[in-house]
Amino acid sequence: MKFYDREDEIKKLRTLTSLDKSTMIVIYGRRRVGKTRLVQHVFGRESYYFFVAEKEERLILDDFRTILMERRDYVPNFTDLDDFFGFLFTLSDKEIFIFDEFQNFKKINTGVFSIIQKYWDKYKDERKYSFLFLGSYTGLMKHIFKEYKTPLFGRSDALFNLKPLQYDVCKDILVDLEISTFVEIYSIFGGVPKYYELLENVTDRTLLNIISEQFIGLGAPLLDEGTNILISEFGTQYRIYFSILEAVASGASTLNDIANRTGIKNTSLGPYMSDLINEYEILVRKVPVNEKTYKSKKGRYFIKDNFFKFWFRFIHKNRGFIESGRPEYVLSKIESELDQYIGPVFENICVEFLHRLNDEKELPFVFQNIGSWWNRKGDEIDIVALNDDTKDILIGECKWNNRKMDVDILIKLKDKKSLIKWNLNARTEHYCLFSKSGFSKRLHDAAKDEDILLFTPG
Repeated sequence: MKFYDREDEIKKLRTLTSLDKSTMIVIYGRRRVGKTRLVQHVFGRESYYFFVAEKEERLILDDFRTILMERRDYVPNFTDLDDFFGFLFTLSDKEIFIFDEFQNFKKINTGVFSIIQKYWDKYKDERKYSFLFLGSYTGLMKHIFKEYKTPLFGRSDALFNLKPLQYDVCKDILVDLEISTFVEIYSIFGGVPKYYELLENVTDRTLLNIISEQFIGLGAPLLDEGTNILISEFGTQYRIYFSILEAVASGASTLNDIANRTGIKNTSLGPYMSDLINEYEILVRKVPVNEKTYKSKKGRYFIKDNFFKFWFRFIHKNRGFIESGRPEYVLSKIESELDQYIGPVFENICVEFLHRLNDEKELPFVFQNIGSWWNRKGDEIDIVALNDDTKDILIGECKWNNRKMDVDILIKLKDKKSLIKWNLNARTEHYCLFSKSGFSKRLHDAAKDEDILLFTPG
């Protein structure tokens, strides 16, 4: 599959590695998100690429020596990692060294971070090297480079948290693959390019067949994907984290809901929720858009990654049926619940779309904040965008169903507007509606009369 997007990251990497100084660059992010592909796309054969496999130090040194010998006339035998890194710093200026799955050094030799610190501090001002350290375990990479008193703390010139691709980019990939179910596939795979590569070999590219082949059929490549990625990240307490994520994926969004679903006491959830939000960056806590995050008591929790959201809700939860030879039951369950599952993802796509229009100044005003709104009584509004300076507010509704949106949706939305207690008597109100299936003629006419924005993202 061809390379897509990442223009900002490419520009930044080229700028940093062309500086007249040594640079240390850290790139981390979930597995399959494209870290290796990015650096290979940017640097190719200009760099030395070392993969840090989980094996004995002696074998790692043999691998590294073989890589060096491909481009150098003489490479000594290394006795240890100190020997190896000492040799790297004797090479000519402007070399680029890439270490992939860098966090695995912690399992091989914990002293390696102090070794790198020693040579970096000694030679960085007199040499001009670029060291790129790539890692898939978010928590561990943050510990290595961001925690005070760790050897490499404060030494990196840039830390990239490589995010999944945005919806529009994934849509471009699907267009090239001649797949038209854009929102549905994105709701399942998210912005992880590796999963889209799998579709190149699929002949029947209908939605249900893709789900069957990739997740629940014989030899499905993504059946164990969530387990393979997250067990190493979470360690021995992975079952607790998995229980929490399954509960959130199934609709539990408050601490009380999660405690009731998992059987974990509300008072004991705090550290795990904090880890999932701050350490591993899998969950996100949201509050009504007009409230401060740190003050609000209305926080709700959501899984950020579409793939994990889908995997925990439908695959992990139904693993017993898959293993016992009832994949057709799981597929029918997915089919019956899929539209309900896609609804919140569709809302996120709509917000992303509005962000782009906002950047291009194509909305009635430039918003400063956007999100959802709800109260304790159960009232909700899908999209609310605010500008505190101009007192403009955009209120929106998103519908993922097979019925054209009619004026009743607009009437209900207007009925709820006064529930948002934000500059109630001094604001200018605007409305936007998003629909999977389009809009009725009556709603089109009403939208023209009242200057209401209508969108059908596809």
